[in-house]
Amino acid sequence: DHILPLSRGGNNELVNLRPTHEACNKLKGNFTDEEMIDNVGLVACNSLYNSPTSEMSYRIIRSIVRGTINKYVTGRGDAV
Repeated sequence: DHILPLSRGGNNELVNLRPTHEACNKLKGNFTDEEMIDNVGLVACNSLYNSPTSEMSYRIIRSIVRGTINKYVTGRGDAV
């Protein structure tokens, strides 16, 4: 995952990269971490609408209920 997405001026230097799950990276899209956290409800709703039976939708719902969505979206372990 690019911490600052390439489309937003980020680069491929190691300080701008981190490992994430493929599905989580797709969910984050070109949001920054802060934007993703601010818009997590909208992103989750879009994901659920587009793929209501997918494994990612299940993970999003479970994460929101448990308050751990930040762990899945940004790779940080703290709750939103």
